[in-house]
Amino acid sequence: MKRKKKILSIVYTILIVVLTVMAIGGSLLINRFQYLAGTRNDGGYSLYLAFRLAMLFLIITPIAICTSILALIRLISLILRHSNIRQILFMLALLILAPVIVCCAFLYTTPFSHVFLKGFEQWVLQETDIDFIQTWLASEGAKYAGQSYSSKEGFPEELPECLVNLNPRFISFRNSVSQNGPSVEIIWFFFMDDYGLIIGSPEMETPEKGRIKLNRAYYEFRRPVKRGAYVFIRG
Repeated sequence: MKRKKKILSIVYTILIVVLTVMAIGGSLLINRFQYLAGTRNDGGYSLYLAFRLAMLFLIITPIAICTSILALIRLISLILRHSNIRQILFMLALLILAPVIVCCAFLYTTPFSHVFLKGFEQWVLQETDIDFIQTWLASEGAKYAGQSYSSKEGFPEELPECLVNLNPRFISFRNSVSQNGPSVEIIWFFFMDDYGLIIGSPEMETPEKGRIKLNRAYYEFRRPVKRGAYVFIRG
């Protein structure tokens, strides 16, 4: 009987360790890869990682539920048999820990768009000549107001080479020129979300980083890059 109790204790402990490693360690690892995907401007890889994260939680959740059910059954059995308080407390801890670990996994896992943006900001700083684009907008940008171009149709030859060489899907100029001058939205996208870079004059108001509600269905994560420029994910 003592040997059986010892084996059960070991099994429950292993379950909790596995859940902890999968939930917290797996989530943090995927977040790290999300950041690296951003540094490569690889939205497709970021989407793949988001899918893997969802699959991870689909695996964790039933394991946690089964662990809680088994712990509850064992706890009731121990109470009915008036077992020692140490065994009862151990089972009670297991019963509570399993769902708590799953909740912690969600808390430790930053929304993937926010993590991706951190890496994407670094890519933008390395690959984009923001100062030159701002200078070009001040002199030439106004005549493109309201115009949008796609990579499928081809970008006009007169657009700056450093802008076109970023290989975006779309380049869109704002419909109206504000008091701070024209601005351009450079868009890459993956699946249902858009992500990209907005560049205006250095005097353009740059939003604080965070999640902005656009309407009932759409949100935008924003992260300032430098004065007059910020990256975003919209969806």
